[in-house]
Amino acid sequence: MSFKEFENALELLAADKGVPGEELRQKVAASSGPMCNATQAASVRLHDDRSTYTGQSLEHKTQVAFAALLSIVAILKAWQLRA
Repeated sequence: MSFKEFENALELLAADKGVPGEELRQKVAASSGPMCNATQAASVRLHDDRSTYTGQSLEHKTQVAFAALLSIVAILKAWQLRA
């Protein structure tokens, strides 16, 4: 969003709220800026503590890494064929 689009959005918001555009601009200018009030996830021992991971998780990661390696090898072979 460009600054001009932001100003237009403020004007539309002011009209929607029934307040003068200058009043809304002053309130926005006096604000402390955007704030993030997101929910913080609680600790989950079986997820956060990697020492409790099961073999299945490790096996899956190994399979993914092996598949990625095979893809890289295939790409390298294709490049060699072009040269």
